[in-house]
Amino acid sequence: MLAEHTRLEVTLPPSAGGQQLMQIWVGPQEFEMQSSSEHPAAYVKYAPPHISSCTDLGSPGDIMSITGQNFGNSSEVVVRIAGNLCRQSKLRELHHRISCQVPEPPKGNQSKLSVEVCIAGQWSAPYNHEATFSYKGKHRKSEASTACSFVIHVRLRP
Repeated sequence: MLAEHTRLEVTLPPSAGGQQLMQIWVGPQEFEMQSSSEHPAAYVKYAPPHISSCTDLGSPGDIMSITGQNFGNSSEVVVRIAGNLCRQSKLRELHHRISCQVPEPPKGNQSKLSVEVCIAGQWSAPYNHEATFSYKGKHRKSEASTACSFVIHVRLRP
Protein backbone atom coordinates (compact mmCIF):
# COMPACT_ATOMS: atom_id res chain seq x y z
CA MET A 1 0.00 0.00 0.00
CA LEU A 2 1.33 3.43 -0.89
CA ALA A 3 0.50 6.37 1.37
CA GLU A 4 1.14 9.87 -0.03
CA HIS A 5 4.02 8.53 -2.17
CA THR A 6 6.30 8.52 0.91
CA ARG A 7 5.58 5.25 2.65
CA LEU A 8 5.27 1.71 1.40
CA GLU A 9 3.78 -0.97 3.64
CA VAL A 10 4.21 -4.59 2.63
CA THR A 11 3.76 -8.03 4.11
CA LEU A 12 6.94 -10.03 3.68
CA PRO A 13 6.91 -13.73 2.91
CA PRO A 14 8.26 -16.14 5.55
CA SER A 15 12.02 -16.44 5.34
CA ALA A 16 15.15 -16.25 7.49
CA GLY A 17 18.41 -14.40 7.75
CA GLY A 18 19.59 -10.86 8.14
CA GLN A 19 20.84 -8.03 5.96
CA GLN A 20 18.81 -8.94 2.91
CA LEU A 21 18.71 -6.03 0.49
CA MET A 22 15.21 -4.87 -0.28
CA GLN A 23 14.20 -4.52 -3.94
CA ILE A 24 11.05 -2.75 -5.08
CA TRP A 25 9.27 -2.92 -8.47
CA VAL A 26 6.90 -0.19 -9.52
CA GLY A 27 5.15 -1.26 -12.69
CA PRO A 28 7.77 -2.58 -15.11
CA GLN A 29 10.62 -0.73 -13.34
CA GLU A 30 12.88 -2.35 -10.75
CA PHE A 31 14.25 -0.15 -8.00
CA GLU A 32 17.18 -1.33 -5.89
CA MET A 33 17.99 0.88 -2.95
CA GLN A 34 21.53 2.19 -3.16
CA SER A 35 23.31 3.17 0.03
CA SER A 36 24.53 6.74 0.39
CA SER A 37 24.94 9.18 3.25
CA GLU A 38 21.66 10.83 2.25
CA HIS A 39 19.66 7.64 1.68
CA PRO A 40 20.87 4.48 3.44
CA ALA A 41 19.91 1.22 1.77
CA ALA A 42 16.95 -0.64 3.20
CA TYR A 43 17.59 -4.14 4.46
CA VAL A 44 15.23 -6.74 5.81
CA LYS A 45 16.33 -8.61 8.91
CA TYR A 46 14.20 -11.54 10.00
CA ALA A 47 14.05 -12.61 13.63
CA PRO A 48 16.80 -15.08 14.61
CA PRO A 49 15.95 -18.76 15.03
CA HIS A 50 14.55 -19.79 18.41
CA ILE A 51 14.69 -23.36 19.72
CA SER A 52 11.66 -24.36 21.81
CA SER A 53 12.65 -28.02 22.33
CA CYS A 54 15.09 -30.68 21.21
CA THR A 55 15.96 -34.30 21.78
CA ASP A 56 17.60 -34.07 25.19
CA LEU A 57 19.43 -37.39 25.47
CA GLY A 58 21.37 -39.48 22.98
CA SER A 59 24.62 -40.95 21.70
CA PRO A 60 26.99 -40.06 18.84
CA GLY A 61 25.38 -40.93 15.51
CA ASP A 62 21.80 -40.68 16.82
CA ILE A 63 19.38 -38.43 14.93
CA MET A 64 18.40 -35.41 16.99
CA SER A 65 15.16 -33.49 16.39
CA ILE A 66 14.92 -29.74 17.07
CA THR A 67 11.69 -27.73 17.04
CA GLY A 68 11.22 -23.99 17.17
CA GLN A 69 10.46 -20.88 15.17
CA ASN A 70 12.15 -18.81 12.46
CA PHE A 71 13.98 -21.76 10.88
CA GLY A 72 13.16 -20.41 7.42
CA ASN A 73 12.96 -22.39 4.23
CA SER A 74 16.66 -22.53 3.39
CA SER A 75 19.06 -25.42 3.07
CA GLU A 76 21.63 -23.32 4.96
CA VAL A 77 21.22 -25.08 8.34
CA VAL A 78 24.00 -25.50 10.91
CA VAL A 79 23.55 -27.13 14.34
CA ARG A 80 26.10 -27.19 17.19
CA ILE A 81 26.09 -29.08 20.47
CA ALA A 82 28.51 -27.43 22.92
CA GLY A 83 30.30 -25.92 19.91
CA ASN A 84 30.68 -29.25 18.06
CA LEU A 85 29.08 -29.32 14.60
CA CYS A 86 26.35 -31.86 13.97
CA ARG A 87 26.46 -33.71 10.66
CA GLN A 88 23.61 -34.01 8.18
CA SER A 89 21.70 -30.96 9.48
CA LYS A 90 18.44 -30.72 7.52
CA LEU A 91 15.29 -28.64 7.62
CA ARG A 92 12.47 -31.19 8.03
CA GLU A 93 9.45 -28.88 8.34
CA LEU A 94 9.65 -25.35 6.94
CA HIS A 95 10.27 -22.78 9.68
CA HIS A 96 9.71 -25.28 12.54
CA ARG A 97 11.72 -28.54 12.60
CA ILE A 98 15.34 -29.57 11.99
CA SER A 99 17.12 -32.89 12.32
CA CYS A 100 20.83 -33.64 12.55
CA GLN A 101 23.25 -36.40 13.50
CA VAL A 102 24.72 -36.09 17.00
CA PRO A 103 28.53 -35.52 16.94
CA GLU A 104 31.13 -37.10 19.21
CA PRO A 105 30.91 -35.73 22.77
CA PRO A 106 33.27 -33.05 24.03
CA LYS A 107 35.82 -33.88 26.71
CA GLY A 108 34.66 -33.11 30.22
CA ASN A 109 31.04 -32.28 31.00
CA GLN A 110 28.60 -34.19 28.80
CA SER A 111 25.27 -33.16 30.28
CA LYS A 112 22.97 -30.18 29.74
CA LEU A 113 25.10 -28.93 26.85
CA SER A 114 23.90 -25.95 24.80
CA VAL A 115 22.31 -26.53 21.41
CA GLU A 116 22.52 -23.75 18.82
CA VAL A 117 21.06 -23.40 15.35
CA CYS A 118 22.27 -21.14 12.53
CA ILE A 119 19.87 -20.36 9.71
CA ALA A 120 20.99 -18.19 6.78
CA GLY A 121 23.78 -16.64 8.88
CA GLN A 122 21.76 -15.95 12.05
CA TRP A 123 22.42 -17.91 15.27
CA SER A 124 19.89 -18.78 17.94
CA ALA A 125 20.57 -17.69 21.52
CA PRO A 126 23.87 -19.21 22.71
CA TYR A 127 22.43 -20.79 25.88
CA ASN A 128 18.76 -21.57 26.05
CA HIS A 129 17.49 -23.66 29.00
CA GLU A 130 14.86 -25.21 26.70
CA ALA A 131 17.56 -26.44 24.32
CA THR A 132 20.08 -28.64 26.10
CA PHE A 133 21.44 -32.05 25.21
CA SER A 134 23.09 -34.74 27.34
CA TYR A 135 25.09 -37.71 26.11
CA LYS A 136 24.04 -41.13 27.37
CA GLY A 137 26.50 -42.52 29.89
CA LYS A 138 28.74 -45.39 28.89
CA HIS A 139 27.17 -48.59 30.09
CA ARG A 140 29.95 -50.92 31.18
CA LYS A 141 29.54 -54.05 33.20
CA SER A 142 30.86 -53.49 36.67
CA GLU A 143 33.97 -55.54 37.36
CA ALA A 144 32.71 -56.19 40.86
CA SER A 145 29.45 -57.66 39.60
CA THR A 146 31.09 -60.07 37.16
CA ALA A 147 34.12 -61.02 39.28
CA CYS A 148 32.32 -61.55 42.56
CA SER A 149 30.76 -64.85 43.43
CA PHE A 150 30.14 -66.56 46.66
CA VAL A 151 29.05 -69.92 47.97
CA ILE A 152 26.77 -70.45 50.90
CA HIS A 153 27.37 -73.55 52.99
CA VAL A 154 24.34 -74.85 54.77
CA ARG A 155 24.50 -77.47 57.41
CA LEU A 156 21.42 -79.54 57.85
CA ARG A 157 20.57 -81.10 61.19
CA PRO A 158 19.57 -84.77 61.24
